Amino acid sequence: MKLSMTSLDIMVCVRELKNAIGARVDKVYEIDGVFVLEMRVPDKGRLDLLIEPGRRVHLTSMKYKFPKRPTMYAMLLRKYLENARLVDVEQPDFERILELRFRGRGEYVVIAELFGAGNLVLCDGEKKIIHPYRSEE
Repeated sequence: MKLSMTSLDIMVCVRELKNAIGARVDKVYEIDGVFVLEMRVPDKGRLDLLIEPGRRVHLTSMKYKFPKRPTMYAMLLRKYLENARLVDVEQPDFERILELRFRGRGEYVVIAELFGAGNLVLCDGEKKIIHPYRSEE
């Protein structure tokens, strides 16, 4: 069983995620450290983007039982990403990092680190950090 994605796995995933460009974010949920971005893809319907920092990222059509009260970080992501469109997906320099660019009331980048303990970082359009999921010194 794989515990994390390789750079090659992420490259293939980026190609798959390019098909979701144009999707709108409806809601963001967190289930035990796994983030689910519920999105609507034009002409395709609902599609969920699952991000588990440090381990995996992929599209899924599996239905999850979401908590009644979202976590603080899920609410923060909702504040910035709700109704925003996915406009680009990148893997910079073949690293184990995924950058998801959204445009809505502003431009935002969600950076998913898929190595070690991993992290999920919300940034503005110039990649200035708004808030990380986990802070370290």
